[in-house]
Amino acid sequence: MDNNYAKLITEFQRIKQKGWICSSSKSSGAAGITFEKELGCKENNSFYPDFYDIEIKCVSKDTLYPLTLFSISFDGPSARELNRVVDLYGYPDTTFKNRKILSTYLNCKRFHLVNEKYNFKLEIDRNDEKIYLVISNKNNEIIDRVSYINFATLKNRLMTKMKNLAFVYCDRCFENKHFYFKYTDILLFKLKDFNVFLELLENDEILASIGYLINKSTSHYGKSSSKNIVFTISLKKISKLFEKINYDL
Repeated sequence: MDNNYAKLITEFQRIKQKGWICSSSKSSGAAGITFEKELGCKENNSFYPDFYDIEIKCVSKDTLYPLTLFSISFDGPSARELNRVVDLYGYPDTTFKNRKILSTYLNCKRFHLVNEKYNFKLEIDRNDEKIYLVISNKNNEIIDRVSYINFATLKNRLMTKMKNLAFVYCDRCFENKHFYFKYTDILLFKLKDFNVFLELLENDEILASIGYLINKSTSHYGKSSSKNIVFTISLKKISKLFEKINYDL
């Protein structure tokens, strides 16, 4: 086990011994934000991992939510390619009716209906070394296949962000108008390789989504909220993408 994993385990043991810790955030990712604050890390939604070269995911043992791997923008053909897609195929926001939004899952094996007019899917082109967004009309005629992500871009993001992974399990309680977390267990993993990622994506075991919405929260009301392309995997399938690292606490 490398030195950074050893550092994380030492810090985890220290935090675990503190027992219940008051939440540092009111957001949906409060467990992770609180744990990272205890580690001395700044809140991180960036290109880079959370702790040295390790990405940390805090989850409850009974969670049913998939693991978010990373998000990424289209490489082209235009500089703001997602905006082009939203302008052409999006639909009006319920509040800001003069502005378009777009939200859909993306698979490689089947299309997803968008705006009751279009069908969206991903296509892995190993010859071009690109992943294309494919859009068809209701007659199943391909009308758009130009938006792409280069394999090189995708591999770089995956290997930088998710090469090393730690699952930190926690319990949660609510008391005196505050959430509290108790961090109980940690599991360590190492990414297999990029080709495994592509195979899982091609077989719909890794899923993707587009989320281009209008923010309704008080602090960012009316601002566009773009998550670009987000890749996720079910927690039950983690072992297909990552190798578990065995260690003794």
